[in-house]
Amino acid sequence: TARFYRLLPPDLQYLVKKQRQNEDKNKEAEAKEKPSHEWLGKDLGRAFGELGFYEAARQLRGQKGWEVLDFTTAYAGTLEDFPVQVSADDVEYRDLIVLENLILRQKEPRLLDLKIGARTSQANWQGKGMIGSKMQDLIDAWTNSVHEGFRLEGFMNPPAWLETRDP
Repeated sequence: TARFYRLLPPDLQYLVKKQRQNEDKNKEAEAKEKPSHEWLGKDLGRAFGELGFYEAARQLRGQKGWEVLDFTTAYAGTLEDFPVQVSADDVEYRDLIVLENLILRQKEPRLLDLKIGARTSQANWQGKGMIGSKMQDLIDAWTNSVHEGFRLEGFMNPPAWLETRDP
């Protein structure tokens, strides 16, 4: 699974680190300096297979017959060697897919994570071994991926009436 990172312009990386080092200073003054997070970076090294989808979706968005793309997250391109905060003290440089932060300013966001394709794993792709790929094939066969070509992988904040995954 690819990690997501809040995107901060490089000149704000120092400010964020400085804010963390000076936690005992005036909290109100720090809050005014914090950036708003409109975009997220998804680690391209772990999500390279998604890049083609986002590039194609950007070209097709707004065209007749492709209205379903209006319900997908906005894609703004890629960033190379961009600084990301990987821990409280460490910044690393990553290649990123830039996606809209869908949960910004939402009280209770409700998101679906759909896996598209009858087969959702391939051995020797993105570091996946043969055993891991075969295990994923079993999950694909057990779920509706094989029959329907997609499956629901995750559901953030499902409604209260949805209490179980059992049929």
